[in-house]
Amino acid sequence: MEKITYVNLLLIDGDRVLMQLRDEKPEIFAPGVWAIPGGKVDEGEDPEVAIKREYLEETDYITMPKYFDTYLYDFMDGNPLTAFYYDKYDGESVVNCHEGQKMEFLTLEEIKSLDVFPIHEKVVSDLFQYLEDQMADVSVTNLDEDDLDALEDKLLEEEFEDRKEEMAVSGRSVFEIQRLKQEERPIKEETTRSNTDK
Repeated sequence: MEKITYVNLLLIDGDRVLMQLRDEKPEIFAPGVWAIPGGKVDEGEDPEVAIKREYLEETDYITMPKYFDTYLYDFMDGNPLTAFYYDKYDGESVVNCHEGQKMEFLTLEEIKSLDVFPIHEKVVSDLFQYLEDQMADVSVTNLDEDDLDALEDKLLEEEFEDRKEEMAVSGRSVFEIQRLKQEERPIKEETTRSNTDK
């Protein structure tokens, strides 16, 4: 495996991700732009250990990183590799800003309107697409029709990260449930009309 030079972590809160406005220092790469928090891997340091350390140093937030993907920074000298991780914000812990001008949770649409560190907008977009694809593969088991009705209503109201926690491996995917519900409604309506006509 090639050496990982940099690590970054996307902290997800619903449809938003924590972004850092970099310092206006001429000596740093891409000053004054928005970026995904992270930093450099120390010599001999494991990348996962590095992102835990960097994130804690920059935000005071203790993260449980999950590996997402590795990208080539071909716009920097040496074409360094950067590993990206993600985690779900716990909704309670305070996130401070110890590096950069400020930290903010932003939607992808908001990020698209800003001056952003090279490829970081793409990474955010790729991660949200990945998580949506993962959600589509999750299925439910051992639920009766009332449970399926209740779960379907809940799925339509919650963000994709919350949805994943409600499901277990089984024979019916979330999208199958929605399709079955759509097929079921005309049958119920026809039955109701027939009963009314009697």
